[in-house]
Amino acid sequence: MDHETNRAAGPDVSAAEAGADSGAGCGHAETPAQTGLISTVRLRRKVEVAKKRTLLIVPPFCSPNYTYPAPAYLARLLKRREQPVAQADLNLELLLRVFSRKGLLRVFAAAQDHAATLSPESRRVIALRDRYVSTIEPVIRFLQGRDASIAYRMCQPDFLPRGKNFELNKGFDFYDGNGNTLAVHDRAKFVGTQYLYDIGEMIREAIFPFFQITLVDRYYDSFVHRCTTFDLMQAELEREPNVIDQMLHEVLDPHLENGSPDLVGITVPFARNLYWAFRIGRRVRRWNEQAKVVMGGGFFNTSMRDQKEPRVFDYVDYITLDDGEKPLLDILDHLQERRDLHDLKRTFYRAAADGMIRYANGDPEPDIRHAETGAPDYTGYRIGDYFSSLETINVNQRVRCDGWWNKLTMTHGCYWKKCSFSGRGSWVDDIA
Repeated sequence: MDHETNRAAGPDVSAAEAGADSGAGCGHAETPAQTGLISTVRLRRKVEVAKKRTLLIVPPFCSPNYTYPAPAYLARLLKRREQPVAQADLNLELLLRVFSRKGLLRVFAAAQDHAATLSPESRRVIALRDRYVSTIEPVIRFLQGRDASIAYRMCQPDFLPRGKNFELNKGFDFYDGNGNTLAVHDRAKFVGTQYLYDIGEMIREAIFPFFQITLVDRYYDSFVHRCTTFDLMQAELEREPNVIDQMLHEVLDPHLENGSPDLVGITVPFARNLYWAFRIGRRVRRWNEQAKVVMGGGFFNTSMRDQKEPRVFDYVDYITLDDGEKPLLDILDHLQERRDLHDLKRTFYRAAADGMIRYANGDPEPDIRHAETGAPDYTGYRIGDYFSSLETINVNQRVRCDGWWNKLTMTHGCYWKKCSFSGRGSWVDDIA
């Protein structure tokens, strides 16, 4: 699903190996070339079939100041192919639901049940509940660029409650580390970010240890890489939903009800997105057993490139590798009865017959050229609601967290030239 992929990690699997195992315990899938038979699905390809509706999702937690662009690229391609598609950034929608007056009231109510076992810092945040609830929405409006007038008040030590993260960054709300005084607007952004971090620390300790606000919080990455088996992840997915999980369901359900998608695509660019992607997949399957879920992205292309755990497919129907455009189109063709399963491209699935994992790579057609994919289409995203953060005053670091990123891929590949998408001699693939 991810537009920007890297095949450096994990073995490559060619089209000639269609249906081969992916690791121990996987089954085999025969191709038409091996059987000598003509697929009945291929014979029906020219028959008109109703087009399937697709919903493309960015899961929590990515950056709050811009959306991850992979689904937006795929949406543009699907629209060019006249496929009905909708999009949703659940990362932003969940953060805005949590960081609201009503959301914090629910969070504090859930955290209060565990207050006796929390650290002094988290108990202090709970004790200052009323101040956090009364100031959260003005802070978010400021970080969204909708109310600059509050910047001076935010810089005053007695306006916002200040906790652990202010102590860790003492002095940096006034100076940049080189003796230079920060501008008031930058100081307010830095203060607002530390304020959100204090709330996030309390949520991690009292409710859910894998809650995250920005790319700097890497707590969830460490959790995923501790999962040497799927048992820990499955236990988290099958327990009773906590208040953060409930809010995720609440922002997801309207998109399912309004769009009635036949296929839900979820990008998983980083390890921290994996739990949320699986929980979304679980919710989709319980909403409609006929709806299919496909996942892809950087994390599957690298750390989860070799699929060996059948239980993963309790939460997803298809997992694609590398460039997502052609695999997604092939899956839609399959759902529209124009393609066999073994004719998919770089796609894992679990066979219904024996429950074994299959790897399909029988589509001989090349990937969609980078020049043909087009610019990302952000239709459906709440562009004006993204909010900035200033987690560090380092100028190089703030570029990625302060302000909206309108991402447009200008290169596809690198000087290494050993990835599947870098077969061309030039490093730069001009999209003009």
